[in-house]
Amino acid sequence: MTLSALSNNAWLSTEISSRETNRRYSTKVDIGRTSGIAEVPQYLRQFKDVVFLVGSYYSGTEKNLKTYLKSSHKSATYSKLRALISTENSSADLDSLTITAETALEAVLEFGPGIIPANDLDGIHVHGEQLATLLRVTYSWRKEIPGWDHALGVAKLRLAEQGIDPDDALYGMI
Repeated sequence: MTLSALSNNAWLSTEISSRETNRRYSTKVDIGRTSGIAEVPQYLRQFKDVVFLVGSYYSGTEKNLKTYLKSSHKSATYSKLRALISTENSSADLDSLTITAETALEAVLEFGPGIIPANDLDGIHVHGEQLATLLRVTYSWRKEIPGWDHALGVAKLRLAEQGIDPDDALYGMI
């Protein structure tokens, strides 16, 4: 089975049945309801028609909608974590730091510690307090997160540049 998502093109298609379940696939599928994922990313909402083209159910090349959406969700989560620790998120109030901490914990629980962007800080201007928060909540997984120690060094530099004592902000981690 091959899944094609089209934004504005209208295709005439026939419904096909699965050999395993005899359930019918149809166009205009509600991706969120079908996949069981409550929040469908905005970039997937642009697809108005979902068309299934006939193929082999046992070919090994089938695309699983849940796998695709989970992969997209993982990528979006990774990008969100990077945005939260960048200077674009200039706020360092309690609510903003809490959002960073909760997002990091939820990401680790869903995707594992490797989702933390500690090894990918090049190309973004890092906000010291936000990065310190990310490092603090992931401290127990530091051995499993590639680049965690490097990120700690980056946090020290950024905090000092912001006029914040790194020894105080990173207390217990350095």
